[in-house]
Amino acid sequence: MKGLLAVFFVVLAVSGCSSKGRVPVDPFDKKVPILEHYKQALNEGKSEDHKQVAALADFQTAAAFCTVVHNFYERRAKEMEAAKLGVGSVGGLAGAIGAMLATAGTGGYVGGVSSAVSSVTSSTLGSAETGPLGPAAYSTNRALIAQMIVRANAKMEDATDSRSMYKIAISLLTECPAPVSI
Repeated sequence: MKGLLAVFFVVLAVSGCSSKGRVPVDPFDKKVPILEHYKQALNEGKSEDHKQVAALADFQTAAAFCTVVHNFYERRAKEMEAAKLGVGSVGGLAGAIGAMLATAGTGGYVGGVSSAVSSVTSSTLGSAETGPLGPAAYSTNRALIAQMIVRANAKMEDATDSRSMYKIAISLLTECPAPVSI
């Protein structure tokens, strides 16, 4: 019986740590896109209207990259919430089994191990919000990136020349990977 209970804990722990087999897209594994449309139009001596269209194309490239980064942070926040739920479930189950075994007087080493797992889980979840399982940092970065995209769109509407439009695109592209609160 005790061996079966230990096997149950191992299976539960291993199955809680498995993934669904998908490989998440990490924008930081890829190169940051190069904004080249405006530079090309400038080097070719194109008209201001053509340079504005080129700057808008560069802005679109930057915004698309920022959207990928935004989605990465959103996905990580959800994954961390799921990880916290899994860790909490294992700890709650371990605590319940340990308490039942201790009450019945048949716990032995399994009851002690179960109580230890429950204690470690409680400690982990107690500091999870500021530690590696904390989704708050990912959610904050996601919100900051969304605000950056909205602000950049508003600036683009007010821009009157291609050079300032290109500067807005560059600013958006460089700020996205490491969002900062303003």
